[in-house]
Amino acid sequence: MSIPNKGFIDPHEVLFSLPTLCDPAPATDGSPPSAGHRPLHEDDWRQIEFVAAANHEHVLRELAALVQFKQQHWEKVGWKNIYLRKEHPVPFAALGLMMDAPRELTQSALTLGGRCVPGGFALSESSGWSFYGQRTPRGHVVHFAISPSGTPATAVFAGLASGFANGAGVILVDWYRCLIVDTGSAESVLKWTKMYA
Repeated sequence: MSIPNKGFIDPHEVLFSLPTLCDPAPATDGSPPSAGHRPLHEDDWRQIEFVAAANHEHVLRELAALVQFKQQHWEKVGWKNIYLRKEHPVPFAALGLMMDAPRELTQSALTLGGRCVPGGFALSESSGWSFYGQRTPRGHVVHFAISPSGTPATAVFAGLASGFANGAGVILVDWYRCLIVDTGSAESVLKWTKMYA
């Protein structure tokens, strides 16, 4: 006797809310999150990220490929497939950067999908925007990214983003919107954050 296939969804018909993901995500552990930790959804990992400037041409090619991918795989309200981004030819960790938390921002631990990221940290401000990343046990930053909010960032946050990009020799890539952010000044960064308001 055959059983009707009622209530089941064909996996080939599932649509994705985001067209691209960073692969791989960092390891997480089972330790309980600390009070005041910054939660991040797994899909949002490194969607707006600082990238070594040596990867500029690589990033331009990836952005062009992603734009084409989005057009080809869009289906009414979502994407039929996911564009997985691999690690850049020059990983952020290769820069050997260490950084202190600016006094204007609140530092906390970071969770991804509800699980703690070893060495994970977030630097947040009142607008809801935050920098986040991961450090090695010796303090070297291996990933550094931005989590947006539904309101524009403050001029202070924009200035910190611009100053970091210019001082560290990195570019800021927004994979959500398929663009390289103009970090030439605090004003240009602030203008970009208003796209998320």
